[in-house]
Amino acid sequence: MSAIVNRLRARPRPYLAACCLLLGGVFYARRLFDFGYIHGDEGVALMGGWRIFLGQLPGRDFFEIFPPLSFLPTALFFKLFGPNFFAERLLTLVYAVCLIAAGDDLLRRLTRSPLARWALASFLIPFGVLQWMLPSHHWLVDILQLLALSCLLRAYSGRPPWRWGMAAGVLTALACFTMQDQGGYLAVALLVLFFPLLADRRLRKRLFLAWLAGGVTVAAGFALYLLPHVSLSELLYQWLIFPATRYRGSPGNTGSLLGLGWQEIGSPAWRNSLKFYADYTLAQTVFSLVLPLLPVAAAVMLAVEPRAGGRAAVSGLLFAGWLAFVGGCLHRLAQTNLVWAAPLSLVVVAAFSGAGMERGDRRRRLAGQALAVGMICLGVAYAVGNYRRIGAMDKVRVSGPAGSLTVPARSTESSMQLVVEAIDKLVPPEDSLFCTEYNPEINFWTQRRNPTPYNLFISPDFNTRQQAAEVIDVLSRRSDIYVLIFIPLLSANDRLGPWILNNYQVVWRFPWALLMRKP
Repeated sequence: MSAIVNRLRARPRPYLAACCLLLGGVFYARRLFDFGYIHGDEGVALMGGWRIFLGQLPGRDFFEIFPPLSFLPTALFFKLFGPNFFAERLLTLVYAVCLIAAGDDLLRRLTRSPLARWALASFLIPFGVLQWMLPSHHWLVDILQLLALSCLLRAYSGRPPWRWGMAAGVLTALACFTMQDQGGYLAVALLVLFFPLLADRRLRKRLFLAWLAGGVTVAAGFALYLLPHVSLSELLYQWLIFPATRYRGSPGNTGSLLGLGWQEIGSPAWRNSLKFYADYTLAQTVFSLVLPLLPVAAAVMLAVEPRAGGRAAVSGLLFAGWLAFVGGCLHRLAQTNLVWAAPLSLVVVAAFSGAGMERGDRRRRLAGQALAVGMICLGVAYAVGNYRRIGAMDKVRVSGPAGSLTVPARSTESSMQLVVEAIDKLVPPEDSLFCTEYNPEINFWTQRRNPTPYNLFISPDFNTRQQAAEVIDVLSRRSDIYVLIFIPLLSANDRLGPWILNNYQVVWRFPWALLMRKP
């Protein structure tokens, strides 16, 4: 204890800053822990983990375009704490801490500047996992890839190449089994931009073989987990062919890179509630406009040589990581995906500011300090504004068998209580519920199992006619299945909607959906 006190006395400012960041992060996370806009993305994460928790196998018992590691941590937390929202949000907080720690670990390989590290943490608290409180595959793959790059930098800097190279291979492969496109981009980019640029041939060979061995080990583990029960052709169809050919038909794929940033700056909420919205909207807008330009800052960072060596291999490593992060968001060009792809760019920008403070002349040191302070101000401004905005909202509590969450009173999610209560009243717990459209969160919220392989069913643009026939086959063979059919499917160019209307009767009407069962 005395040693800790002496260190605090010797260096009070860094520890004071760290304590302020920690306390601020705790207060910010507490406000967001049980608050949120509940939507299909969260439902997909919840249902995948819940179905594995129930003993089902991805690819065999349910159809999913994401590899299984996306859902295994969620299933583990359901095993530890039960299948409820508390377990899911607790896992999300773990992801938030891990993302900041992984970014900080990589940044420490590039700069020793404490101010740069504070800048990165200040930015990743509001613009990291807490931006969307769900255990998304995007956040998990970001964590894995940041750690993989950090391990490769360790090996390149003289640490045991076999140990750190194999760890990097394991992490890269785990990223591939979390989000196949972003993980695959990193593997290919490392083969092109990092390993060939290692000047030491002996190090290159040992590091590459260790990296390859780690990746093969993970691939073999997942093969033993899945292939005895699911054919390889089926996994390739679900993970590669179907997403490449059908993903554009899923909701939300019409977004723009600037998101709401341009629109919010002139919104009535900004004009009429300046006290609560000014700082939040300004930070949100600046973030929307600046984030696409971060690759330019990354290129500048590489041009001025990072502390880790400044050699071509280090530059290639960071470019390989940047290509993977950006490539992972290309399947949907929207502000949300840019935020998911931002962590590595933020690390590079923070390292750029740290390099200026460490090695530059007076002008470069001032520029580095200004950049770091600007990142801190933007992160804090957004966090404070968002904290106040949420506090000023009219909110309602939505409760169900899976727990309770707080949602904005004037959002579509606020009507979820009516849905949960109706299903809880009319659908026996032992019966099943099939929800059409992008609403798998309803199954989890009501703890009613989905009897079909499809956690979401969007026809005809996303799901195929063959999959509609599979659903009809399941529904026709069982009498214990209720259907929550959403109005858009009734007019879709598909036979599922008319088949349900002809074979089921309405037991409850919502303005946007019908709850139905067999006569």
